[in-house]
Amino acid sequence: MEISFEKPVGRFDVRPQIVADDLYLVHGHDAFQLGEIEARIWSLCDGDHSVDDIAQMISTEYEVGLEVAKNDASEFIDSLRNSDLLDK
Repeated sequence: MEISFEKPVGRFDVRPQIVADDLYLVHGHDAFQLGEIEARIWSLCDGDHSVDDIAQMISTEYEVGLEVAKNDASEFIDSLRNSDLLDK
């Protein structure tokens, strides 16, 4: 898998909200519920971490293989982008 230096950042108009211990990303009239790992990835989409940095942290924190973490993080970040939750 190629190295990604892209540093994703969440849109300023996306509001994270916690409801009954679940994290939701609210954008306009849409709300997206995040699981634990998805919430961690979202928190790392701050413009300071590359996709590879995020995958490395997920691999370490959740004790999963690096390639699995890279694939999963990339797919989730793509879904955030496709849902218009990240700056382009």
